[in-house]
Amino acid sequence: MQYIITFLVTFFLSFFVQHLVNKKRNVVLVVATIILSVLPLCILAGLRHPSIGTDTNVYIVPWFNRAVSSSYGSYISYVESEKGFFTFLYFASNISKSLFWPLFLIEFLIVFPLALSTYFMKDKIDYRFFVLVFCLLLFNDSLCYMRQLISGSFVALSFVLLTRKKYFFAALLAVISPFFHMTAVALIIFIVLVYFVRARFVAIIATVVFFFIVFLSPVLANILHDNGLIGGRYYESFVRYSSEVNANFVDIFMWTIFFIIPPLFTKKSALHSQFAFTLVIISAFGFLSSLGMLVSGYFYRLTFFARVFIPLYIPYFVRREIVDVKYFSIKFLAACSLPVIYWFYFYPYLNYANTFPYVLNK
Repeated sequence: MQYIITFLVTFFLSFFVQHLVNKKRNVVLVVATIILSVLPLCILAGLRHPSIGTDTNVYIVPWFNRAVSSSYGSYISYVESEKGFFTFLYFASNISKSLFWPLFLIEFLIVFPLALSTYFMKDKIDYRFFVLVFCLLLFNDSLCYMRQLISGSFVALSFVLLTRKKYFFAALLAVISPFFHMTAVALIIFIVLVYFVRARFVAIIATVVFFFIVFLSPVLANILHDNGLIGGRYYESFVRYSSEVNANFVDIFMWTIFFIIPPLFTKKSALHSQFAFTLVIISAFGFLSSLGMLVSGYFYRLTFFARVFIPLYIPYFVRREIVDVKYFSIKFLAACSLPVIYWFYFYPYLNYANTFPYVLNK
């Protein structure tokens, strides 16, 4: 119930944001209202018990405990990877030595860059639609896969700024994102190649190559491990076959719909833009990563670098002005209803990411 109430409040606030955007009000007022609209999600994330979200107890709680009892120099000396994230976690933990603030701010770093992206794409993305898709398809996962989604959110905003020719800030976010999760480097390279190398066959070939890498990953992992190029933890992640085969098939099926269906029945002129084409290629990357779950459990986490674009991707392609008139109603209904079905099936029913039922941290 806590999730549903929070989603409804956030969705209600999204109407105020969209109203200000439509009225072309001052940018400061719009951004302030966007911040206000995402606060319910951040507060719910901050108030949760450490058992909510598998990774919360895996690395947030242990490093929080170390942060509140150590100097920064001593703390950071133990960090072996993603020092940007753990530096952020150190200072967030010491705001009041309460777990609320790091969890609150982590959620803010995930949702706000994506929400801000909609402002820069205000002529193409409806903020209300963005909120609906984010809440149903990404919020629960954001309580678990925190580093990946912060990093992916930065890359998504960087991409949007790139398309708006705000090159300095786009580059700055691209540089920062790997310090929260190193695999963002692959996504950044992928986007740059697709966006700037405008020969579309190159992007398609790169996608096909990635397809073969996905299904050869166990072999590649063995070679890299035998030569000491990757450690045991990454090796185990790549060679492990997921035990939840039935759930994976449903997951792959649903994300096939979310990644593949939105561009269908879209006017060809709308697909000619490099922005739209790049989104489609990113969605193909996500779809292939989803298929990779049948080969290696590690690919489930890689999908989040494509899934983080979904709150932008679906609203962008489900717009009346670019969809063939006779298909718009069906497409819009599917885009609104399928995320609802997905949320109820994967979170309350299957308890994906270990986020249900919600428990307050007392």
